[in-house]
This record gives sequence, structure tokens and C-alpha cells, in this order.
Amino acid sequence: MDILLVVDNIDDFATNTLMFLTIVAVTCKATIVVVRRNAIIKLVQTLLTAPCKPRDENEMAIQRKFNKFIRSCSIKYSLLATSSVTGVTVRSVLNVTQGYLPYRIWVPYDTDTSPMFLITSIQQIVTVIFVTIINVGTETLVFGLFLQTCAQFEIFENRLHKLICNKVAKYLKPASSNKERAVISEYIHHHLSIYKLVI
Repeated sequence: MDILLVVDNIDDFATNTLMFLTIVAVTCKATIVVVRRNAIIKLVQTLLTAPCKPRDENEMAIQRKFNKFIRSCSIKYSLLATSSVTGVTVRSVLNVTQGYLPYRIWVPYDTDTSPMFLITSIQQIVTVIFVTIINVGTETLVFGLFLQTCAQFEIFENRLHKLICNKVAKYLKPASSNKERAVISEYIHHHLSIYKLVI
């Protein structure tokens, strides 16, 4: 309401619009995660079971490489967000000690009284902290799942490479066609599982 009723300059309009859009975006992210919770759990369980589960040491090394990268990026992003929210919180507390609300808002009550001013200030500071936590959580989840899909493609590529190498090594030796069909069928199933992860 402050954007429509009270704003009288472009700086306040830009600041309030940015904060409003951020809150709307985070609310949508949190809602999607809650609504799609079962699908996310199913997706993670798919990654932990066959055919997506690594089978040998090479595949385990591929999975560890991606897990380490995801963990590293998540920690760095969390530290960046924590340092940003700490700076914003310190600035907000300084504004409160000087008698200003951390963010310009329109409220249907008088914020000049001490209890209402403090309650509104604390609510704004806590909201910014929660928004940061939700943002970091949802973005690292999506980023991690994208990279897990890349890990699955690399594992799939490794399996196909082994299949080709075995085929060349056994070129002179006739092999059981049923066994070859079973292996190829298994690889097709893995590829379809990766495809299902993406959609």
C-alpha cells in the first residue's frame, strides 16, 4: 500500500517495489516447495536407487566430484547470503535506534508509539532473515538437482563407454545376445530415468 498511497519520489518507489517483488518471489518459491514436497522427495529417492545409484568405483568418483562441487557452491552461497543479511540487519538495527523503521511501509496503525514501533521493526528484520533463508534453501535445492542430473549423464556416459570397450574387447568372441540385450535394456532404463528427472 505504501507504493500506491505514500511514495512521493523515485528512490522510495524503487526500493519499495524491489522489496515487494522479492517478498512475492520468495512466497512463490516457498509455496512451490511445500506443494511439490512429495515430488521432490520422490526425485531424491530416485537418485538414491538403481539405476541412478553408482555401481563401481569410477561412478562413485563421478558422484563424489559432483557432490563436492554442489556442497562447495552451497556453502559459499550460504556464506554470501549470511554476510549480506548480517549487513542489512545491522543497518536495520541502527535505523531502529535512530527512530526509523528499517523499511518504509504503510500500516493501518500509528508506529510512533514505542511498542508498535518495536514490534513492526522486529517483524521487518525477522522477515528479511526468513526471506534470505528461504531463498538460499530453494536456490541451492534447484541448483543441486540440476547438477545431480549432470552427474547422472556423466555416469551414463561412463557406462556406455564401458559397454563399447567390452564390445570391442569381445569382438572376436561371440557373446550371449540375451545378456547383451539385458545390458542395453538396463542402460535404456537408466537413460529414461534421467529423462524423467528432468521433466
